[in-house]
Amino acid sequence: MLSLKNLSKFYYSNGMIASGLTKVNLELSMGEFVVITGESGSGKSTLINVLSGLDSYEEGEMYINGHETSHYTATDFENYRKTYIANIFQSFNLVASYTVYQNVELALLIDGKKSRDVKDRVNKLINQVGLEKYRNTKVSKLSGGQKQRVAIARALAKDTPIIVADEPTGNLDSESAKSIVELLSNISKDKLVIVVTHNYDQFEAYATRHIKLFDGRIVEDTTIKKAEGHEVSEKDRTEFITFGNKIRLGARNAFNLFTKFILTLLVFSIVLAGLFSLYEGWKVSNKTPVFEFNQYISNGNTERIITKKADNTPLTQEDYDKLSKIKGVANIIRDDDVFDTSIDEIVPPETDVRDIYPARLADFNKKLTLGRMPENDNEYVLEINQLYALSEQQLREKVLDKEGSVTVNGIYESVPAKVVGIRIHDEGYPMRYNIAYLSDNLINKLKMDQNRKKVHTHTNIVIGGKKLDIPDGGQFTLVANDNVPVGTVYMPEVANTYYDTGVARGRLVDYTVADIHNTVTKELAIRQIITEKNYKSLLGIEESFENINGTGIAFVNSQDFMELYMPKADYQYSVMVKDPDDAIDISKEINKLGYVSVSTQQAKNDDLMKQIQNIIVVPLYIIFAVGLYYIGYFIIRLILKSRGSYFATLRILGSNKKSVRQIMDMELLTIGHISFALILAIMMINKFTDLLNVTFINNFVKFTPPIDYLVLYLIMLVLALLVSRRFSRKLFVSSAMNTFRTEVAE
Repeated sequence: MLSLKNLSKFYYSNGMIASGLTKVNLELSMGEFVVITGESGSGKSTLINVLSGLDSYEEGEMYINGHETSHYTATDFENYRKTYIANIFQSFNLVASYTVYQNVELALLIDGKKSRDVKDRVNKLINQVGLEKYRNTKVSKLSGGQKQRVAIARALAKDTPIIVADEPTGNLDSESAKSIVELLSNISKDKLVIVVTHNYDQFEAYATRHIKLFDGRIVEDTTIKKAEGHEVSEKDRTEFITFGNKIRLGARNAFNLFTKFILTLLVFSIVLAGLFSLYEGWKVSNKTPVFEFNQYISNGNTERIITKKADNTPLTQEDYDKLSKIKGVANIIRDDDVFDTSIDEIVPPETDVRDIYPARLADFNKKLTLGRMPENDNEYVLEINQLYALSEQQLREKVLDKEGSVTVNGIYESVPAKVVGIRIHDEGYPMRYNIAYLSDNLINKLKMDQNRKKVHTHTNIVIGGKKLDIPDGGQFTLVANDNVPVGTVYMPEVANTYYDTGVARGRLVDYTVADIHNTVTKELAIRQIITEKNYKSLLGIEESFENINGTGIAFVNSQDFMELYMPKADYQYSVMVKDPDDAIDISKEINKLGYVSVSTQQAKNDDLMKQIQNIIVVPLYIIFAVGLYYIGYFIIRLILKSRGSYFATLRILGSNKKSVRQIMDMELLTIGHISFALILAIMMINKFTDLLNVTFINNFVKFTPPIDYLVLYLIMLVLALLVSRRFSRKLFVSSAMNTFRTEVAE
């Protein structure tokens, strides 16, 4: 049955070579009960591991039923162990977290049997070794002798022609040992039984042959009884564990150790959540303009389409009505010139609501979520993006009826403003833009200030016969103050130097303001010269003199200021769309009507920056994803250390590489599905209840389309399979026995 010809086995460790077996010649036949003895280190275990196909050999030849094995691959030896060998180990090699029944059943499942078909056979074998009372007891709770009986029952379950036992009675009392020896002796009549023992006396009355080893060599080979051997027909068990049983074992392994399950689930969930975040971040980075503003557009609200006439003439009510009727348009903001002005200070800082842009209250045509419509000039409606993830209760407590201010430099004052109505909206993904709908008075002040500061607005003054350009905030910059009479201007002391007499009071100056649409010139009389002594009484303000006149500011009545800086008409609208994804298409529709429009998604300086982003950001996402994977893998590997010996045991029992890998797949896929379901449950709880209020989760749920959940599910599958495949690949780097030794040692 088995034949060794000059077979040698070597071990390599730290550059040293040790001999396990040297030039061994041996023939073993069916019907023999072979007992192998020898001192510790003599090579007994090495010999039976080679005979079992658990360890490789380096020299000579081993024949199995007449066939050479020196050319055998790992797959060939797997099939050999499955077909010919059943092992009984001194260390048992049982699955401690399985019951007695499950351990014996495992050998039959690996052999391709269905779980429902093996029940009677498993119970019979358990009874045969006297463990019927412990059928549903976990092996970890058994004594050493009881574990040995389980190992024997499992070996018998395989029903192979060869049984190899390493110290099968070493953990048994004398009475139990005798019954096991008798059992093995009876089995040997139809099989080849090979036993390694230190206690030859227990086997002497039953052995047909005694082989003694010393220093890796056979020094004695005595035939005690002639065995009635018989030939064994060629065997080829092509059936392997069924797919259903792979699922069964994978699920069993996932749950059988509760602490391991919880830790693995926790790590898996953290890694999976991290990968989900990276995926959504990647989606957002591709959908979001690289910059939220360029030099002309600071309000990059993705709902926004900036629209004007092709001939640059003013927009009219007719244009407003025509644009409003376009499908997909939510509303139109007429005062586009101030829609680029951020007024974050309009809400108190503690609300943490930012990215607020002003619009005219008359353009608000939506339903309020909270509060009421404004009744006074200093009251307004705040349209807040749901991305801020503030609940209605939080909005009531932190935002509603809270007072902030609108600072307008041109008017040189902070105008109080209080939010009395709130609308929650979900447009503008992935950016967080909010709109404050203000009274006409506040909007007009902002329009003047914004027009004064525009890059294409130029202000100059003719004073003392000299024409001077006035940069924003520079000398002679105008500030509105209603203490100044209409048609006059209060000048800083520096104005005196522009006249030969050194007196500017009573003289006339011309202010000219020109933008791309209009030019306005206004003649003003210098009525007062502002000094440190008179500025408070003249202007009625409490600011320090340095603050108001450090650069030589001039003051005029707000009416004169309005005539100079108030836009004469609307030349540009912000057309707001219902769905930001439709903005580019709606922009094309607007252009077909004879207008010139551009979506903020198109207006960004993105082409080059997108390329740079893809070069920099995408690799970073990949690095983070790979890092998360390896962190998860190494932590899960530490948690699953016990699984290493389990899968090595599967190999010892004859399971092939594919089956071992797939069982591992099923184990991690089971945990992966639970993790995925857990994350989805947290998202839904966050969405439909107030138990959780996590901004990231709110955003994820709100803006993740259904198709993305399929992608995320696939990410879960890939993660589980990658961890499983990498873990299982390690199990097949060396022989089954070396793998088992390594896992046990670890």
